[in-house]
Amino acid sequence: MRLQLSAAFALTDEHGACRNGVPVLVDTDGKPYEPEDLVRFLGQNFPAGHWVALLGKLRRDESEREFCRQFLRQWPGGPQL
Repeated sequence: MRLQLSAAFALTDEHGACRNGVPVLVDTDGKPYEPEDLVRFLGQNFPAGHWVALLGKLRRDESEREFCRQFLRQWPGGPQL
């Protein structure tokens, strides 16, 4: 599955960096990020998990929200949906 969160980032479980079907965040170049990795957003660096949690809350489709939750569960101390 590939879930486009913004023009610059998508969640996917089809990337080589995925483990056991757990999605990773990828940028337009295909660089993978885990929830605690820093990504540039609105001119500032934020952990990828914060970015996915924010955009995941805007999703109405429950399967898309669950896909975001799978990503976020990799970082139990981070934000969750």
